[in-house]
Formats: sequence, C-alpha cells, structure tokens
Amino acid sequence: MESDKAYGVNSHIDAQKIRTVVRLMDKVYDEEYMNDWHKGKIEFKEAMKKQERAHKLLWKLIEFYIRGWWD
Repeated sequence: MESDKAYGVNSHIDAQKIRTVVRLMDKVYDEEYMNDWHKGKIEFKEAMKKQERAHKLLWKLIEFYIRGWWD
C-alpha cells in the first residue's frame, strides 16, 4: 500500500491507519496494561480500565476504517 505503484489515491494514508490499528491490537491482545500492573507500574483498577478502553477503541477503529481499506 505504500508503494508508488499502489492503485488507491490515499493508499499511503490507509497504510498508516492500518499500522496504527495493528500497534493497538498488539497492545490489547498482548495485555500490555495488565503487564504494567504485574510489574507494579499501575494499580489493578487502572490497568483494567485502560485495557477495556483500548479494546473498545480498537474495534471502533476497525469498524470505522475497514470498508475503506478494502475498496
């Protein structure tokens, strides 16, 4: 998608959005915020709250962007 030969007009922007979603997906499914709690960096409630917010945001972004990514 970042190639000069990509067909989409905004393919480089779409590639950036996809990379952002993938990074967020890694944070959510690697349970980064819960790992911070295990390491004593944050409290349990805060970790759970951040984990849940990140999960909701991830799926909202996917829902919002996915149709445009595959046009």
